Amino acid sequence: MEIKVVTRTDAERIKNELWSGRNVTRSSYSEFVEKQKQLTQKIPIIEIVNGHGIYAYEFRDGKTLFGALDIKTGVPTIYGRKSLREIRGDITKGLIKKIEKENPGIYSVRSYYETSIRQFRQEELCNGHMKRFLLQGEQFVLDLGAGDNPDIRATHAIDLVKSSKQFAGLEYKTGYDLLAPKVMLPYSENYFDRVVSYGGLAINFESLKIYKEIHRVLKPSGNLEFNHASNKTKKWLEKAGFQDIRNDEYFDEIINQKISVIIATKPK
Repeated sequence: MEIKVVTRTDAERIKNELWSGRNVTRSSYSEFVEKQKQLTQKIPIIEIVNGHGIYAYEFRDGKTLFGALDIKTGVPTIYGRKSLREIRGDITKGLIKKIEKENPGIYSVRSYYETSIRQFRQEELCNGHMKRFLLQGEQFVLDLGAGDNPDIRATHAIDLVKSSKQFAGLEYKTGYDLLAPKVMLPYSENYFDRVVSYGGLAINFESLKIYKEIHRVLKPSGNLEFNHASNKTKKWLEKAGFQDIRNDEYFDEIINQKISVIIATKPK
């Protein structure tokens, strides 16, 4: 079976076709609902399982992942699955219903509308950046795996592929395979005051090597701040030379809830 993969270019084209220059943040609820319904007609759906349309999309490192949306409303329900078998299984085993039971209304059109509006407005206010912890004073901050929404504090960013957006005043390096055995971050020792990574580090390219590289480019007393840890994270952070490994949280204005993060410090 031939699978049509939605690329970044496709996604941008679909968005433009849907909104035709309209500002999403100015849309009414009814208009947003109609656009989401139209979305299901524009995304190449591979198959429909229990009312959820499965589609394939291009991930940051060039891999193909699978997601699903409610075929009636166009609201995303599952994403980040590595195979059709995996996403079919999650749907048929009732994962979506379980998540919705634990978080009532999470897949409602109203909830998705309100979350989307908050996201678009924050991107407008922050020129496409994401606002998390506030930074005090002038610092060099590297966003590792920045994607299309680098941290608002970042002065430098690095990713596997080029962002589809341009960011004034941000040095953005691309084309780096952060899983390569001999990977080296393209910065000198003791360069950054802080390295941040949200949704990119542990979940996508965690290794002892990358933690050692982050340790190398951080200044003494500098912090690494990230989320999505694995069961190897603390052990590898300690082996890389980090100390004072602790949990913290910030309030995410987009999803309207607190997000847990890990902070680790390079000794003086």
